[in-house]
Amino acid sequence: MFHRASLMATVWLCLSVSAQGSDAIRQFEIRAIDDSMIRVSDYKGQWLAVNFWATWCKPCRKELPELQELHHADNSIVLIGLAFEDEPPEVIAEFLSQYNVEYPVAIVGVYEPPEIFGYPSVLPTTVLVNPEGDLVKTWYGEITAAQVTDFVASQTTQGQPAESP
Repeated sequence: MFHRASLMATVWLCLSVSAQGSDAIRQFEIRAIDDSMIRVSDYKGQWLAVNFWATWCKPCRKELPELQELHHADNSIVLIGLAFEDEPPEVIAEFLSQYNVEYPVAIVGVYEPPEIFGYPSVLPTTVLVNPEGDLVKTWYGEITAAQVTDFVASQTTQGQPAESP
């Protein structure tokens, strides 16, 4: 039963993102917890990893050092965190400072996450958008920096180079 639900969620995610199209992804913007604006269009020509997480999620907390490593691992990959929280930005910022998180993070409504990336069925979930603005990969559960950089490298060697901005 779990596999069927997981498969259905994956199909829904793919259909949802395809329906929205890469133009919607490129136009996505959200206010970060530091009050700056995160605009996907600012990262044109780069890979974009979007990580859905929450402070109450133990696997998410365990994954934070890997995400911080990813943030520093490859300049062609930009990382954005989207926190499923009802807490104010100051509380999330204090939590993130305990983990030395330096990449941009925004808070999304628990029941209203950005539709263009699909609704994650588990936390953490990480989606990867290629330099052209297409969602190309989704990881459910914890990831490592190497998983993301290896996937990007495999796509680059298959003729989809990550362009510099």
